[in-house]
Amino acid sequence: MAGRRPVRAAENLGRNLDSLRQFLDDAGAPEAFDVLLDELFEGTIPHLAAFPEAGFDFLSRRPGSREAAAAVARWE
Repeated sequence: MAGRRPVRAAENLGRNLDSLRQFLDDAGAPEAFDVLLDELFEGTIPHLAAFPEAGFDFLSRRPGSREAAAAVARWE
């Protein structure tokens, strides 16, 4: 193994987390947000740092719907 690598997050991660927090609060399950953050920071992010090839290049795949194709076009 080549060692740990930094993990970068998409620019909209903060907005997505804010939306998730609001959704879970509205659903009466605010503790689920803490569980999500624990899994992100104690599980997912360390795993990606240790095994950066575990993921894939999402944008290199052909979109399977018109909506996805439109979203990819906005990113390009």
